[in-house]
Amino acid sequence: MYAHKSERAVPAPTLAAPTPAPAGPGNQALQDGLPAVSPEPSLLQAAEAQLDADLPAAPLDAAAVADALRYYRSQPWKYGPAVLLDLQERVGAPVTEVADEATVQGVARHQMRINRDHRPSPPLEVDGKAGPRTLPALAPAGLADGAQIDAYVDAVDAARPDLDAADADPRLAALAALVNERLAACRVPPVAVDWARDADGHPTRDAANIFDEAHWTILLKADALDDVARGATTVYHEARHAEQAFEICRMRAAEFAPSVSHADRVTSIAVRLQVPLHVAAAAADRPLTFGTTEMTVARNWHDEEPGRAFGGASAEAEALSAGIVAFLDGNLTFASLQPLLDAFLEADARGYRDQPREWDAFHVSDQVGDRLGVDRAPPTLAALIRQVAAQLGKPVPELP
Repeated sequence: MYAHKSERAVPAPTLAAPTPAPAGPGNQALQDGLPAVSPEPSLLQAAEAQLDADLPAAPLDAAAVADALRYYRSQPWKYGPAVLLDLQERVGAPVTEVADEATVQGVARHQMRINRDHRPSPPLEVDGKAGPRTLPALAPAGLADGAQIDAYVDAVDAARPDLDAADADPRLAALAALVNERLAACRVPPVAVDWARDADGHPTRDAANIFDEAHWTILLKADALDDVARGATTVYHEARHAEQAFEICRMRAAEFAPSVSHADRVTSIAVRLQVPLHVAAAAADRPLTFGTTEMTVARNWHDEEPGRAFGGASAEAEALSAGIVAFLDGNLTFASLQPLLDAFLEADARGYRDQPREWDAFHVSDQVGDRLGVDRAPPTLAALIRQVAAQLGKPVPELP
């Protein structure tokens, strides 16, 4: 979870006219002035192609194709020739640099593939639109890149004996060091990692795990690292939020006219996006390039299209918690709790996890969790009852 803050209303800086990116894949190589390299076909790709033969060639009907084409054509500042070329190469559509039916159907097939291979919750809508959830999944970069995930998982596995034996504070420090190594590899400013604390300054379990952009700090509830694998996954999730925030800062950095001084750029980014000055300065030094996939991903995150049922699951969580307390007090039956749990899980999926930046962070960190053996199954009623009973010091009645 990231601590979202609206941008403060300050006078807008003078904006530069967008400079279209040169034709070619919109990847990080384009940002850094390096030659963009298309991967050579491999045995792995051939195997994947055979597996994908089971996917329909044209998942969308004519009406859905027309709707997706309107989506791309109505946003030419996001989906220009270079972005569409990159997208077409990634989904295996003929390269035309314009939105067409082959591109839309290719995106839809890859949405089905992501849902099949990665089992995101909630699944991607198969609509042919490379929007704020689909595009970063199709073009994984930074912490989402497989090499970064591999490096982090390998480092956690190597440190596992020491992590398992460590107390909470050394475990926190060790995982902070490991995730900052990955952020450094992605050229993202390092984050602080600390416990969420109560009013007296003590670590507390009564908090959410969040990334606090204003202090560039991951805050973890006191029991977040009790299980090393799950804790390492959570740390990576929150670090992905830091990377998202930094990419948005780099997007802002690209919008200044050449006449705006570096100091003014840094101040404007820091104030508008409410990030520390050193983060704003790092972004000002590495602005994104207009017309690239990276710019579109960052702009989509900035625009923060809400979840399809935006609003979170706080009301459902409160109802479930109250129901469990009533059960522990003998005032509610076990069977009466299941509808409350079902309502919470549905609201959590659609109202929280479906928010674009959350969906992306879960999609990325679930790959870490899968490698580390974290069980993605939702919590059982019995487990939740035992957890609440332990927190309240109440006895647990016999459970079905």
